[in-house]
Amino acid sequence: MLKKYSVFFLFSVFSVIGYGQTKEIDSLKVVINSSKVDLDRASAYKRLGWLAIRNDLASAEKYVDSANSIYTDIGDENRALELNYEYAAINRYKGAFDKALQNINLYLNHIKKEGPNTDKIAKGLYEKGVIYQIQGNYDKSLVQLYKALKIDEKIGNKSEVGKTLNSIGIIHRKLKQYNLAEECFLKAITIHENEKNEDDLANALSSLGSNYGEQGEDQKAISYFERCLELDVKAGNQWAIASDYQNIGIGYINLNQYNHGIEYLEKALKIQQENGFKSDMAFVMMALGSAFIKNGNKAKAEKILLNSLDLDVAAAQTKKDVYKSLAELYKQERDFEKSIGYLELYAQQKDSIFQEEGLKNMNSLQVQYQSEKKDKEIAEQKLALTESNSKTRTMSILIVSLLLGSILLWFSFRQR
Repeated sequence: MLKKYSVFFLFSVFSVIGYGQTKEIDSLKVVINSSKVDLDRASAYKRLGWLAIRNDLASAEKYVDSANSIYTDIGDENRALELNYEYAAINRYKGAFDKALQNINLYLNHIKKEGPNTDKIAKGLYEKGVIYQIQGNYDKSLVQLYKALKIDEKIGNKSEVGKTLNSIGIIHRKLKQYNLAEECFLKAITIHENEKNEDDLANALSSLGSNYGEQGEDQKAISYFERCLELDVKAGNQWAIASDYQNIGIGYINLNQYNHGIEYLEKALKIQQENGFKSDMAFVMMALGSAFIKNGNKAKAEKILLNSLDLDVAAAQTKKDVYKSLAELYKQERDFEKSIGYLELYAQQKDSIFQEEGLKNMNSLQVQYQSEKKDKEIAEQKLALTESNSKTRTMSILIVSLLLGSILLWFSFRQR
């Protein structure tokens, strides 16, 4: 049964970009074409690469390559090494997760020289956690995400705290710990609403929608995804718009409105193919294959499911679902040999994703984080109480001193 809403980073349709972002892009291109300062041009290329990641992956990589070439030519090794962060994100979107991990490790090894609590380290740890999360390495993901969370809380980076809480919530959702997931998502939504950060707000709303969808509240889930779609179209975020279509489509399929659901999923797939978002494509193709099975179109189902495996992206959860759908398809076709083969692959993949020991480790991280937070709150309360007592004692001494002084003055006056 298809009940698999996308994670926060599986996110598309109109080639519209918000006015503010278009203005920034135009300004950056002016710098590239007119500036004679290498560092300025390299910085402009780097920023253009980041802005293009969710809309034009090929252009994003070209821009970052241009920045890298300039840094290399002028011998700026530090800035060249920092570009590994952008390369990690690009490779993650491409589905090249091993390369992405190599990039982010190079980035972190370089940045850690700056000190233990910088925002740059936190964003590197967050990116590493996201990569592990997509791969299905949830225990490794949580280790990185909680490290990032502690740093961002310490330096007061509220928007990043919200993003990280959202990602932690996604892991709880995948482990069917829906109450813990909802708690994380609601905290993230509150932070992003207060910070007026619409991009990250859309992500958190999408995550909450997925949480409701997986509990069978599909109509409620669709309403959240439609709110996300409005925000993402406004921002011109192609990657996010695709994810919204994907999630809405899955919602309608779960409501047995197969044709309507397939229509949305095909819109999502079209955008993902145009932008080269392979890890996202694999998920949507899996969802489409499952929908075609339910709709009775077995030939289309077989073709698209096998094509999704040909993408060879290492998203363990998606592979598991594809194997399960193929096993069901061949069972219906009475090709029991193939059905059993895919069922065995499904079982192997399932075992590799989820181990009881891994769950214990993940739960212990949650307990440790909450315990440390509680200890911090108690320490702050004790400090506040101590300060309050100290102020009370000081005021008492002051009042008594004034009173004694007044009495002495009165006696002195009486004597005179």
